[in-house]
Amino acid sequence: MRHLLLLCLVVLTQTSNAQRTWNSEVKNHLDRPTLFVNGKPQTPLMYALSDAPGGRWSWEEINQHNIRQFYADGIRLFQLDLALSDLWLPSGDLDLTLAERQINGLLEVAPEAMVFLRLHVDAPEWWLKKHPEETVAYGKTVPHPDLTGSFFRRMEADPRAPIRVSLASVLWQNEAGVQVAAFCKNLSKNKSGRQVVGIQVAGGVYGEWHQWGFLKWEADSGPAMTRHFQSWLRNQYPEVQELKKAWNDPLVTYYNATVPDSAARAQTGAGNFRLPSADQRVIDYYRCQHEMVPVVIEFFAKQVKKNWNRPVAVGAFYGYFFSVFNRQAAGGHLEPMQLLGSPWIDFLAGPQAYEPQAGLEMGEPYRSRALLHSVRLHGKLWFDEMDQQPKRNFEYLGGNWDNRRNNAVTQSDNAAMLRRNLGFALTQGIGMWLYDFGGAGLDLRKDHQWSGQHGKTGYWDDPLSHAAIREAKQLYDSLLQQPFQSTADVLVVFDTEVYYHTRSTFKNVDSVSLQAVDHTILALQYTGAAYDAVYLDDLMLVDMTPYQAVIFANTFLLDTVELRYIRSHAAGKGRHLFWVYAPGYCNGDTADIVLTEQACGFKLRPLTEWHSSRMHYDEHLGDTAVARLWGYTSPLFAVDDPVAQSLAWFDQDGLSALAYKPDPKGTGGDWFLSVPVISAPVWRELLRRAGAHMYTSESGHVVYTGNGLLVFHTKKDGKHLLMMRNWEEVEVGKGTTVLRK
Repeated sequence: MRHLLLLCLVVLTQTSNAQRTWNSEVKNHLDRPTLFVNGKPQTPLMYALSDAPGGRWSWEEINQHNIRQFYADGIRLFQLDLALSDLWLPSGDLDLTLAERQINGLLEVAPEAMVFLRLHVDAPEWWLKKHPEETVAYGKTVPHPDLTGSFFRRMEADPRAPIRVSLASVLWQNEAGVQVAAFCKNLSKNKSGRQVVGIQVAGGVYGEWHQWGFLKWEADSGPAMTRHFQSWLRNQYPEVQELKKAWNDPLVTYYNATVPDSAARAQTGAGNFRLPSADQRVIDYYRCQHEMVPVVIEFFAKQVKKNWNRPVAVGAFYGYFFSVFNRQAAGGHLEPMQLLGSPWIDFLAGPQAYEPQAGLEMGEPYRSRALLHSVRLHGKLWFDEMDQQPKRNFEYLGGNWDNRRNNAVTQSDNAAMLRRNLGFALTQGIGMWLYDFGGAGLDLRKDHQWSGQHGKTGYWDDPLSHAAIREAKQLYDSLLQQPFQSTADVLVVFDTEVYYHTRSTFKNVDSVSLQAVDHTILALQYTGAAYDAVYLDDLMLVDMTPYQAVIFANTFLLDTVELRYIRSHAAGKGRHLFWVYAPGYCNGDTADIVLTEQACGFKLRPLTEWHSSRMHYDEHLGDTAVARLWGYTSPLFAVDDPVAQSLAWFDQDGLSALAYKPDPKGTGGDWFLSVPVISAPVWRELLRRAGAHMYTSESGHVVYTGNGLLVFHTKKDGKHLLMMRNWEEVEVGKGTTVLRK
């Protein structure tokens, strides 16, 4: 009788939990943005089904199996994809049947799941046919219709030149906004919506709010965007004479201004940079396009917040800075402050960095696309989406070929890299969801094995991977009541506005920014030092006390206010400032070497556009390899300062290409790098000289620190010595990842 009574109590408790309505919010908790559900902080680790057919519906066999596995691991946050185009009928009605079935399929096998919905708000195909004037237009190509006559993943066409609604379409925003409001009003009162705790509004390429077709084409010159651009110009230039002067065009008006074509966007009046006197039209268009996107995101987020019948966390894909395929101006995220400061946005998200090095191999670093310190400063929760396929391997190939030995090695490597990735999230105080294309059978790796009789599986459907997930979940749970603290003593400062002023098309590639951003941050990851990364716009929010070194990576656009603040707050106190390539070369009105000299404090010599950028380092910097700019080399500067100490030289004439100028006390100072340094050994030595702490005895290993943890990842066998901040030496043996609390 006693056992029977206990069983009844358990059943009653579970039923009560399942029927409970859940509220959610994001707020700062012990110095980190934290998701709260019904007043309790939650570990931000999540499992997500994909949008791809075969892997998207929660009620299907393989997907429910994978959900069960993660639920057994202790994961309680789950994400499901829904498309407004599947719910919004040509009659104007909204049918929630699919949404209810999607949520209920999850709750069947995960009864206490906290549900996140990714709601794609793109216009349905029938709507596009009804309103062709509201669609996007591309330079040098016509929109391509989606595939017909077969069952396909519609989102796959997004980065091509698809027929899609213009993100500037006011008609779409208004009509889709009504549908989103109805979706929220009805689902929040519905039994199926009781456990929804997060809604992510998604649009643009892959739902990630990139401009349509941006990987190859230049958008958007359609009627909707043209109208929006003309309206934007009226606000930017209240008097038409101001517009005529800015564009250096006596014939332009608010009514005949057009979106610049691909040829105009390819022009730059100052080498790698645009000159406002010649290129203001292009600068204005890019600024207009990028200011528009966060406003659209905020509009849909507001519909959710206002119409959900209780507090719910709302977010979006936005804030990508790294790994945007060098297409930042065409379709990146260049206006993050709008959403970082928005009361309608609680969380932002983005997939992991895909290039250079996607963290798919042992020894490579896992990296986020976001400037995470900035996100924390604004109190927003960041979720990394880990959607890359582990190396696929089978115990048997073809049904009977014994492959168990290779399989064991591969699964061990996969689990080690998964621990590395989860360890990154733990040290940065961010969330992570594992986005599983495996149920859809997507093979995204060239080096995967194939077993024709095996069938589809989830990406992480193996015991070692789930052991790593359980370990990370338990560790993150234990950290929820521990104050977050970054242990970085290197600050890297990046700018988004500068991309309005740099080369942006495939014809004229901005290779300087590619080196100064993506390849610089990759090199820093291998140095053994810990860094924080922030937007230039957030520099005034940063407590500079912990930092020994500040790297101004792509701050080629600086105004006098920014320079004054840098000199009064970032410089001094023994701190070392590293100035890369052409700091402050533009100020928004002109471009000049004098501005760069004022920014970095060095006397410089301009080099001709035919001057080779090939240079070599001093042997004491740890790397004898030559370096160069990959693309166009104008402008290019050499150090011509008698006070400076040179550590690298141009091969062509021996002029100084990397130099240090100490401050009056000799404890800090400025460094000028004519060419972005993308060598980990060189950065390690430069940062060591600046006083940054090195956790490893050599470059080439991956170290993440923060949140009371240290994560170490390497593919090199043998013993390794780690140096803690308290100078304790820790020896670690064979094993690719160490989590140390």
